[in-house]
Amino acid sequence: MQTEPQSLALPYPYLLAYDIQSTPSHCDRKVYHLDLSTSKQPTKLPCELPETLHNEGLSFTEPAIDHYARKFPENDNTSWARAARAPASVIAWHEDNIPTTGQMWLATYAIFTLNPLLKTVRLSMDRLSAKHVIGELSAIGFPKRFWQGAGSPFGPRALWAPHGPFERHLRKRTMAFPPLVVDYTFTTLFPATKVHAQHPLRPCKPVPGSTIYSRYVPHLQEYFSMIALDHQNEEHINLFHKWQNTARVSRFWNESGSIEKHRQYLRRTHEDRHLISILGKFDDSFFAYFEIYWAKEDQLGAYYSAEDFDRGRHFLVGEEQFRGPHRATVWEAALTHYMFLDEPRTMLVVGEPNIANSSALKYDVATGYNVEKHVDLPHKRAAFISCSRTRFFQLCPFSWDEKAATANAYDRIARL
Repeated sequence: MQTEPQSLALPYPYLLAYDIQSTPSHCDRKVYHLDLSTSKQPTKLPCELPETLHNEGLSFTEPAIDHYARKFPENDNTSWARAARAPASVIAWHEDNIPTTGQMWLATYAIFTLNPLLKTVRLSMDRLSAKHVIGELSAIGFPKRFWQGAGSPFGPRALWAPHGPFERHLRKRTMAFPPLVVDYTFTTLFPATKVHAQHPLRPCKPVPGSTIYSRYVPHLQEYFSMIALDHQNEEHINLFHKWQNTARVSRFWNESGSIEKHRQYLRRTHEDRHLISILGKFDDSFFAYFEIYWAKEDQLGAYYSAEDFDRGRHFLVGEEQFRGPHRATVWEAALTHYMFLDEPRTMLVVGEPNIANSSALKYDVATGYNVEKHVDLPHKRAAFISCSRTRFFQLCPFSWDEKAATANAYDRIARL
């Protein structure tokens, strides 16, 4: 019986699906190529690809430790030696069809899809035209910074975090202009809240109802997406109202109440420049509510030395059927991933879960967060947690790893 090939799908708004097919070969390891999927394409693609990512002549091997890697002993810890010891995938193509950077990006995405626990890969190329491809990839830090957006084919933003949601009202995309310089302003919320901070002017918030993050999750065969909450959308309001009135959520959020109370809560978050309200969904099912904030002008910024672009998050899972570690590790990692992709100068993500919320703390540790200390906020005693950019991308927690998820805390820390 022939097994169905592994699939790879592009994020929203492209959604194009590919099958990762095994190629007959005399090589001592498996060889693959990509075909456009004939069975998993959406009925209608929301957006056409600006350039073709499918190169029929390109193939790649299963990553493995090769003879070159064995030249470097483990006690050689230089950056060159560490890179050389990484599992290598041999990339080949027809000389009359040299791959673009985007096509190399797609092939690398396929390698990580087939090997979800792989943290890094070395691309080995021996074609005459390889020097041109290598030069382009080296200039953009590829594939080392793959998960940070390096090599994304359709502009300067990572493909998982589209820029369109911020620019629907503009005649010309902002990426066509020089980047904004950092300018500063003040936020003062005394005496109601312990906030008095000088901080950078923040960018416009995403358009309500727009998709700000999207990624296909192979082990679920579903899309995870983040949608900017629309405080005037009755469906969004009703979901927030329903979730806040469940006993499990209310225990830690303390926001149960009438729908009018929740309507006003979401209106205030919409008007708050330091905060973005988000709904999480798998495929077409909303299941969670997230808040992302700039830490420096948040009350948490008074409890540590917040930097200009530190960010933080709150979250709740409202739908019971979407609980469990095989989903929680996906969406929590994606939430952190988005914050690092959205602002390249963000070097730290923080949080303040209730110290009694052991379930949330377990998943925080599994996705790279440290408990730094306990802090006494006006409404709770919290665990102050943080995750640095370096730590997050060293861990690369983008897949479901049952062994790691069920390990004790010390084992999880050892993985980092």
